[in-house]
Order: sequence, then structure tokens, then C-alpha cells
Amino acid sequence: MKFTAIQNFGTVHGIHSSSGLLWLNDYLFCISDNSDFLFKINPTNYTFEAIPTIENAQHWVEKKHKRDYEIIYADSEGIHLYGSGSKEKRKIKTSFADLENLAISSECLLYDAISSRGISEDDLNLEALCKHGDTYYIFNRGNGPSKQNRIFKAHQLPDGAFEIVSEHDIQLHFNNLDFTFTDACVCNDFIVFTAAAEASDSTYLDGEIGGSLLGVLKIDSLEVLYTQIVSQEHKFEGISCYKSSETTLHFYLAEDNDRNDGELTVYGVDLEI
Repeated sequence: MKFTAIQNFGTVHGIHSSSGLLWLNDYLFCISDNSDFLFKINPTNYTFEAIPTIENAQHWVEKKHKRDYEIIYADSEGIHLYGSGSKEKRKIKTSFADLENLAISSECLLYDAISSRGISEDDLNLEALCKHGDTYYIFNRGNGPSKQNRIFKAHQLPDGAFEIVSEHDIQLHFNNLDFTFTDACVCNDFIVFTAAAEASDSTYLDGEIGGSLLGVLKIDSLEVLYTQIVSQEHKFEGISCYKSSETTLHFYLAEDNDRNDGELTVYGVDLEI
């Protein structure tokens, strides 16, 4: 296996950063942890539509007030956004059954299931959720004090609650840096994830960026099949597969550059299997 060099696909003007990506129906959907909008990006010209998640939505929300959307996921019922859970107000699920109508926000039982497995509020920082068959894979970023870089396998019960069936700690230590999960997606029979290194032991405060890696997991056992550092300077927090063949998987990537400059660069990378 090998990831190709990162390619610069284009820049979107008017979006500050990305905390999650979703390729759906020939559009690239993006969330930003400091924004009240879901962004629908046209990949042919990198223009976008800003879809509010609440009334009086703001493009830039102060850290202490933000809902910290980190997860974007789609199923037959629509598009769902989840907060990181790192603070009480961030334990929220926002769903769009139809992008023409206002989103519906609600408390989510996902966070209770994770907390019941020994993740403290200081360590709780969900970054990705993906599904294969009837199994959900939920990624907690290990940038808290206990460094719990953990994947939970779960099933959803009829009442909407989640039942954790197993959990897996995965340490990613390279070049004297700890890399922690920032996003993940299912493609073919693999889970491909992004991870970043930051000089911070807080789920709340950002640190100096130390680079990003991409990794490949075997979907059933969650065995790490391959990892590769792909950047020394970018903090990639969004990945989504947009095309695949038997030999190559193609992904969009986007970063959270911790700046308020109103520019989002969309990148691409291929995985040669």
C-alpha cells in the first residue's frame, strides 16, 4: 500500500476551515467546528452554498459558544452532524432530512454510550463516525490528558441508543510525536483515517501543528494495515472517498488550519492498494 503525494484541488473562498467532509450525490459537504453552517461545495468550480443549522446562524462562532461539529455522516434518513462532546453543549446531533428545510437538533444518546466506557469529559472528543453493515465505528481523538486514541464498535438499538460491543486503543507515535484521530471513512473493505499531531494535551485548546498522517484499518479486526505521514505542516481534519477501483481509492482531504482567513483549500490523495 502507498498514499500518493497530496494534490491541491482548489480553494473555496468564504469557509474558514474543515472539521469533516462527506462526498454525496456529486457534491462535497463540509462542516467547520467554528461555524453554524453546513457547506455544500460544488467540486467543479469550488463555489458553495451555506445551509444554516440553526436560526440566526453565524459563520464564525467564539470557541466558548460553538457546538463544535466534528462528525458528518449520511444514511437513508439524511445528513447528520455531531458535536465533539468535549463540553456539555457539544453533545448534540443535528439532522437534515431535506436540505431545503431547517435542521432538527437534539441531544444524542451516542455520548452516553461512550462515557459509560470510561471516557471522562476531559478526554471525550469524538472526531469520526462511519458505518459498515450494521456496525458503527466511532473515533475518539486521544488529545486529552489520558491520551485515549480509541475506536468504539457499536450497534444502534431500536430506541436510538448505542450499544458498545468492543473498543480498540490505537497508538500512533512517529518522529517523537503522538498523532491522534481527526476523521475517518469507509471505502471498499477498509477504514481510512486521518490523524494529526499537535503540541497540546487538551481537547479544548489547539496546539502548534506537527503534521498529519493517513492510515488504513482492516474493517473487521481494526488491525492497522498501513500508515504514512503525508504532511509536516497541515492538520487534515476531513476525509471522504469519492471514487474507487480494485487497485486505487481516491479521497478528498481538507484541513483545519486554526486561522480565521476565510479560505479552505481542498486536497486530494490516492491510496494504491
